[in-house]
Amino acid sequence: MTGPGRRWPRAISKCNPLSYEVNALRGLLLGIPANLWLDTGVLAGATVAGIAAAPLLVPRLAQQPQAGVAPTRALG
Repeated sequence: MTGPGRRWPRAISKCNPLSYEVNALRGLLLGIPANLWLDTGVLAGATVAGIAAAPLLVPRLAQQPQAGVAPTRALG
C-alpha cells in the first residue's frame, strides 16, 4: 500500500530529529548502513535550534502561573 495513508508517517519522520538519532545508533551499534554525517548534522542543528530557542521561551514560562500552586511572596 503506497497511498496517502502511508506517506504522512514518513513525512513526520523526516522532520523528527529523534529518527536521525535512532538511525545513527542502528548504524553504530548494529552495523546497519547509515548516513552518519547526515544524522550528526541534523542532531547538531536541532541542538543549536533548541539552545537558541530556550532563552526566548524561559521568560514566558516563568511568568505563567502554574495550576494548583499558590503564588509566593518575596522575602525581605
